[in-house]
Amino acid sequence: MEAQHDSASPGRLGPSRGPLTGIRIIELADEQAEYCGLTLAGLGADVIKIEPPGGSPTRRIGPFYEDREDRERSLFFWQYNRGKRSIVLDPHRPEDRDQIRALIASADILLESTPRGELDACGLGASALMQQSPALIVARMSPFGDQGPWADFKGSDLIHLALGGVMMNCGYDPAPGGTYDLPPIAPQMWHAFHIAGEQMALSIVAALLYRWRTGKGQQVSCAIHEAVAKSTEVDLMTWVMRRALVLRQTCRHAREGITPHPSIVHTKDGRWVMANLGTRPGDTAALVGLMAKYGMDAGIDPEKATVPTSGRFVPGTGPSTEKRDHAMEAVQRFVRAFTYENVPWREAQEAGMLWAPLRKPHENAMDPHWLARQSCTDVEHPELGERLSYIGSPMLPNEVSWREGPRAPLVGEQHETADESS
Repeated sequence: MEAQHDSASPGRLGPSRGPLTGIRIIELADEQAEYCGLTLAGLGADVIKIEPPGGSPTRRIGPFYEDREDRERSLFFWQYNRGKRSIVLDPHRPEDRDQIRALIASADILLESTPRGELDACGLGASALMQQSPALIVARMSPFGDQGPWADFKGSDLIHLALGGVMMNCGYDPAPGGTYDLPPIAPQMWHAFHIAGEQMALSIVAALLYRWRTGKGQQVSCAIHEAVAKSTEVDLMTWVMRRALVLRQTCRHAREGITPHPSIVHTKDGRWVMANLGTRPGDTAALVGLMAKYGMDAGIDPEKATVPTSGRFVPGTGPSTEKRDHAMEAVQRFVRAFTYENVPWREAQEAGMLWAPLRKPHENAMDPHWLARQSCTDVEHPELGERLSYIGSPMLPNEVSWREGPRAPLVGEQHETADESS
C-alpha cells in the first residue's frame, strides 16, 4: 500500500512522501502501543497490524459509531489504527508462526506490546528474530518494563496517570485553609499511552538512524510508567533539584505556591474565557485601555491594578495580592458584561494580552484556524458512504508530508496483499 493523501485536506500541497516512506512495520499491539503505530503510519511507514482471529481486543473499546456495538464500528479503533493494514494471524497457532516470521523478516521494525514472555514462548522473541534478521529493530512497550519487581504488574491509562504523578498536578484549588477538598482529576483518556507512544516513536526514529549508520538493528524498550513519571512538567525537576512539591491549581500550571486567582472568568451566559492578567510592563495599561474602549474603566485604579513584573509570587497578604485582587475583580466585571460569543478576546490579544475562549472539543474541530492548520481532517469511509472527522497532523512539515488516511482497516482486510508483499 502506497502512502496516500486524503483529498479531504483542502489546500494540502507539497511533497507526497513522508519521512518514513519505504519503512515497513509489523504491529502486534493493543491500546498501549497503537498510538505509536499511528504516529509512525502518519510519518509514512507501511504499518501492518497482526490481529488474532476475531480482531484486535481494541475493536471492542467503545464508543461505537451510531451506538451500535460492533468490532467494525469502534471509534477508538478507528482513531488509533487509520493508515494501517490488517492481517489475521495467531502467534499461538503453530501453522501461523512461519507466516509471522516471514512478515517480520520482510520488515524493518516489529512494534509489540504483548504480555511479557508471550512471544518468547511462541519462538518469536526478540533474540530469535534478530538472529534471523540482524538489522531488525524490535520496539517493545510494556506497563512497567521487563525487569524488576513490577515487571509482571498490569496497568491501565488511569493507573499510569495516577502512579506517574500527572494526575496529582491536575484539578482545582485547595479550600481557603490550604487543604484540598476535591480529589485530583485525570487528564484526557489515553493520555498515558500518548506520552509513551511519542517517546517510543522518537526512539524508533533514533534506532533507524543508528541502523542507517551501522547496518545493525537493536532492541528498543519503553515502560509506560517511566515515560509518564518523567513527563510531569516542572514537578519532577522541582523535586529532584529542590525536594519541593508542586500544588495543583484551577486552570493553571501546578507550582510550589498557589497564585491568588485562576485566569478564567465567567461570561454572562455561563461560558468561560481565559483572561490572564500578565506580568509584563504595559499589561496594566493595555487592560485599562481595553476597558476604557467599552466605557468600563470606571472603578479601576491603574496604580492599584499594577502587577509586579519581577520576583516570585509568595502566597499570602501584601501589595502583590491586593493589586492582583483589584485587577482581577475589574477583569471579572468586564468579561461578565458580555456573552461568550461577544467577549472581545481578539482585541485583548491584539493589545498584547493572553486572552482566549475556552472551547469544547467539538468547537475546536470546527475552528477555522485549526482547520487551516490541518489539525482536523476528514477521512473517507467508503462502506458508510461518508467522510468522518479525525484529529489530523500534529505538525506541519515543509519538506515531507503527513499521511492522514486511509481509514482503519476491517479485520484482515489486507490479508492477501500483506502476505504477497512479504
